Amino acid sequence: MISPLAHRRTRSPDGRNICTKDPDARAGHRSATGSREAGLGIGYELHTAVLARDAGWSNGIDRLNLGSDGPPVITTISLVSAGSRRDDAIVPKLIAAKAGGLDVNDVVWDRGYSQLRPENTNHPLNRAGIQTTFRPKDTQRAARPFSEDALLLEGHLVSSHVPVELHRLLPMPPMRATAEESARYEEAFNQLAQYRFERNGRPDADGATRWRCPICAGPFPRARSPSRCAGPATGRWWSCRTAPRAATAR
Repeated sequence: MISPLAHRRTRSPDGRNICTKDPDARAGHRSATGSREAGLGIGYELHTAVLARDAGWSNGIDRLNLGSDGPPVITTISLVSAGSRRDDAIVPKLIAAKAGGLDVNDVVWDRGYSQLRPENTNHPLNRAGIQTTFRPKDTQRAARPFSEDALLLEGHLVSSHVPVELHRLLPMPPMRATAEESARYEEAFNQLAQYRFERNGRPDADGATRWRCPICAGPFPRARSPSRCAGPATGRWWSCRTAPRAATAR
């Protein structure tokens, strides 16, 4: 993205100002780097999708097997005018890439994308069989009601039997924390994860998802199960037609 130039502004057909001699360049936000502050910039934005190491088996709490490492190959690119809608810039290309044979089942992205409206990001990706993984911001982490038996907490759909002391924003480790320090902060998240609902299979064609309670799904110790949910292993099921915004975080 190039710096703003003093130039007579004209209007483009899309209703945005043209501030340079380049008719396709637009004004947008420029992120901060080690040598410059964040601010206005005029030019283009490049969105890239890069191969990352696969996540294999996980118990959903504290154990994860990673796949073999591989080269960070760029699989998808999208060059758009600065300030363009990011969901329009990358989501259709990801879906098209999967439909074209690219083996992608999960997208890990930052808050530049995870804060966008889920109707234009998480939901269409879910319908295409692509999950999203991101670190939610505080407003996405806060506790919110969902149903009689479940609530949203830390971006997860969890059982209403979560201990009261976990009904809060769990503290995060500070920057440059050691592995030992981070492990101490992780304990509360691991405790919460025992109450997390498990999604059953892929979404339906219309995007509906089904979730199984943690007591029947397995990670929750059955000896501590509430009596009304500790029956046959058939499990209890919920159907979610319009997933709450934070429910797609993992």
